[in-house]
Amino acid sequence: MLLGLWAAVAAHAPDDTPGEPGRALRSGMANVAAGAVSAAVGVANPGFHATRAADGYAVANQAQEFAATLDQNGFLVSAGATSWGLRLTAIGRGNDLAAAGAATLHAAGNRVEVRRNALTEWYVNGPLGLEHGFTLAMPPTSVATGEPVVLALRQQGAPSASVTDGGRSLRIAPAGGSVLHYAGLVAYDARGVELPASMSVDAAGTVRIEVDDGGAHYPLTIDPLIQHTKLTAPSPVADDFMGVGR
Repeated sequence: MLLGLWAAVAAHAPDDTPGEPGRALRSGMANVAAGAVSAAVGVANPGFHATRAADGYAVANQAQEFAATLDQNGFLVSAGATSWGLRLTAIGRGNDLAAAGAATLHAAGNRVEVRRNALTEWYVNGPLGLEHGFTLAMPPTSVATGEPVVLALRQQGAPSASVTDGGRSLRIAPAGGSVLHYAGLVAYDARGVELPASMSVDAAGTVRIEVDDGGAHYPLTIDPLIQHTKLTAPSPVADDFMGVGR
């Protein structure tokens, strides 16, 4: 979730230190501002735009050196020999979850949306990574009153992700493969008030995003970022972004 889950631009590429997805990655609402700038760069550069592919869309990210496919069943990112992704399976509160349900796909420029009634899942491609977010228009129907809002996502591709950064990030690091980060989780309400949020991975490998929406004004936005951290030097696209959001 995405996301405000963005790295601030640094003079060198991010490293793959556990718990440090992109050395300059900021926390909280600062990531939202950085994400907005990255999204704007992506809109202006056709290289970040989505193109039709099979049952969904494909995006390429030269700056982060990965490609991704996006469809009604989630996303799959490929970086070198590493492929990893997530599929939204359920939403609710606590352990009272309901199936995510059918969805429709919509795309414009560097943004792809997967719409399901009150929940819109979205992707925005830019030089800082692929932002994967959720906008929840109203509280989920649930008997688990007072429990946090939960999004359950099934992992696809690479070995199970590990939780880092106090539950705000996931690190995907298969032996000998490229390292990916699903990083910088932030959630906020309609007023821009940041909400407590965390990620966990259960024994079955399901990723759970939990958000405490007590007192929140809907809609809520939940927002992480996907980054590939095997870069050795900034690409020309990343160079164009230098100095913005520093």
